[in-house]
Amino acid sequence: FYVLPESVLIPMFIIIGVWGSR
Repeated sequence: FYVLPESVLIPMFIIIGVWGSR
């Protein structure tokens, strides 16, 4: 288990939100 930087965590949440909208 490793911690992801916010620079990667923030866009990841955006991608998940887009996939959830579909």
